[in-house]
Amino acid sequence: MLTLYCLAHGVHADGGHPQDDLVGLADWSHESPETWPGVCQTGMAQSPIDISEANLVQVDNFEPLTFHGFDLTPDTAVLKNDGHSVGMDFSEGVDYHFPYFGLRVGQTIPTLSGGGLSGRYQFAGLHFHWGSESDEAVTGSEHTVEGQAYPLELHLVHFNSEYGSSIGKAVNNITVTLMKSEAKDILAVVGVFAKLQEKDNPKLEPLYWALDKISKSGESAKMSAFPLADLLPRNTDSFYRYDGSLTTPGCNEAVIWTLFKDTIGISARQLQKFRTIQDSHGMAISNNFRPVQATNERSILDVETSTKMFNPAFADWQNRPFDKVETLVPVTTFVPKFDPSVHTPKEPSADPVEPSVDPMKPWAVPLKPPMPYKSANALR
Repeated sequence: MLTLYCLAHGVHADGGHPQDDLVGLADWSHESPETWPGVCQTGMAQSPIDISEANLVQVDNFEPLTFHGFDLTPDTAVLKNDGHSVGMDFSEGVDYHFPYFGLRVGQTIPTLSGGGLSGRYQFAGLHFHWGSESDEAVTGSEHTVEGQAYPLELHLVHFNSEYGSSIGKAVNNITVTLMKSEAKDILAVVGVFAKLQEKDNPKLEPLYWALDKISKSGESAKMSAFPLADLLPRNTDSFYRYDGSLTTPGCNEAVIWTLFKDTIGISARQLQKFRTIQDSHGMAISNNFRPVQATNERSILDVETSTKMFNPAFADWQNRPFDKVETLVPVTTFVPKFDPSVHTPKEPSADPVEPSVDPMKPWAVPLKPPMPYKSANALR
């Protein structure tokens, strides 16, 4: 779910909330997605979807994704329960016309670029989806891979600042923008799957301990900030890419989705803590994901940005028969160059003696003459 939780806090200049313009619903539930109105039912590019090998298009000419500022720790972090999900941003005490960060002067706003994206997208917030505990089948993630779900899916939401200076303004312009230019690149969402593991994931512990403070709907709490890079998988070179939509009402089709193939880990203890979060009716939130939607012949890109490139001519040179190696240019023996101001050679002694090594000046040992060059055939 690209939850409107993240959008709800991007306030307009007039003080309104963007979801008022987009949703038109005072209340909605994951229990009855079939009742969601408008584009949610009629759209042809809805999310989430199942990633099936039959629909994949191989791509290996994208440059790698670049995560600007993801390695920096923000000043503040706020965890929030909106009754549908748990979200985190960095917005506490900040002017919402420039939302989601407690910025110092000169502090970098995390942004995302590369990987086939047309521009640079500014980070706005993140949120989670998880399933109920079941012995029958794993549920929780919104997207599935070959019909298989993961117990948790994380979404990092970014917006294209060309459409507005905040995510609220950018999303509020969706309807007008789509009518004018058919734009589908207002939002860029990065999806990260979490896989169960025996040990706790230490990078999720700040979230784990803060969840106790927001168990009830509408609660928020400050938490220990950490770099966004802590939530990324080890391999970000391989991912799926497709054009889709918001996964909550009003399901606007203006999202570029990036789903990493690699996963992060989460323990059963950490996952169970998410299942204690309550909705607006005081019930534990579970299965807060939208069912997968029809692909409708959309292209799903199977992207690999770490493909190794080889020079065919060089490869042919390397594959020559071994008995022709002597025709190659001999390799010159490497002789290190020293700074004369640091090392001054001593005058040779009249009596040849074995050189001694000063442990404080290992470079002072005279160099032995290089071995004479011999061809590969001569060494046989």
